[in-house]
Amino acid sequence: MSRQDPFPLVRDEVQTLFQSCQNELDSRTAPQGRTLSTLDEVDMLLNDLDAAVNASKSDTSRYGLTSQDIVERERFVTMMREASKGMRLKLMVRVRVRGLQP
Repeated sequence: MSRQDPFPLVRDEVQTLFQSCQNELDSRTAPQGRTLSTLDEVDMLLNDLDAAVNASKSDTSRYGLTSQDIVERERFVTMMREASKGMRLKLMVRVRVRGLQP
């Protein structure tokens, strides 16, 4: 992998933000709107990562990536998208059950 590869930094940021959302959801006292806003940020970063993975597929040697690196990155993006969708669903259910505003 290239020394200038931003993927690990953005991946770490996505994981940190997602963990923050999970903590907020678990606390049941955090503002729901803040959690949704953080999930929106996670989704934007995932879109950026997805675009970067697609760009790197076209010329893996330029980016110093192996095909295995690409597969792992695609898996990460897919897994985090599904986790984000699941968290949104949990949040929406909670909002509806409690009659809260997001």
